[in-house]
Amino acid sequence: MRGGFLGIDPTETAAKIFVWDIEEEEKLTEFVPKIPDAAVQPKMISGMSLGPDELLWSAADGTIFAMDPDTLEIVKSKNIYPDVTDYGRWRPIHIRWGVDGLMYTTLAGKLTVVNPSTLELETLAETELMTIGDDGNIYYADGSDVMMKIEVMEKVTLEIILDLIEQQSKDGNIQHSLSKKLVHSVKQAIHHRDMDRLQQADKFVQKALRHLEEAHQSEITADAKMEIRGLLENLK
Repeated sequence: MRGGFLGIDPTETAAKIFVWDIEEEEKLTEFVPKIPDAAVQPKMISGMSLGPDELLWSAADGTIFAMDPDTLEIVKSKNIYPDVTDYGRWRPIHIRWGVDGLMYTTLAGKLTVVNPSTLELETLAETELMTIGDDGNIYYADGSDVMMKIEVMEKVTLEIILDLIEQQSKDGNIQHSLSKKLVHSVKQAIHHRDMDRLQQADKFVQKALRHLEEAHQSEITADAKMEIRGLLENLK
């Protein structure tokens, strides 16, 4: 929320978030969020969106933050563009979620992709207009009359990699001995991941990569090797 518009003086010094009871049609509470990484207390908050992690994500100036909807506590935040203040008066910040599980946002007028788990990010372009199409790809405005497209890959999982290895083996692109080692490593990674032993899971992912690198060219085709390696290296 932001107080004031154009020539009207704001009635508040900082943006607030409020909770509205839809059935009773009444406001339950309102508060000024305490955003740990914000350079200044923002005057505008926009882009609120429920993420796949069940957190409410919002943007203010150059900062993204996530709120637990049950406790109303800010549990994650990152000031991505610390030099940006008072952004969003003329156009709101958009937050969209890709099929790859990543956040795509126009934070500070920059098309930015963010991993909601690690808060790792990459700036893709400068734009204030962006959306995700029915095909799952990103579309954004480049200037006043040019529409650009960024293709979004499906989120890579160990299960997808396992299916690929088994299919490539069935098609004769991987010899049985190598396929057996790769399948074993990936299944072990899945087992440890499901037990929340992520370091152990990563060890078996790295072991699968070593099996690929040490494989003789007669054991696996170049295309199969490149595809499987690419997926293993892009696990999030």
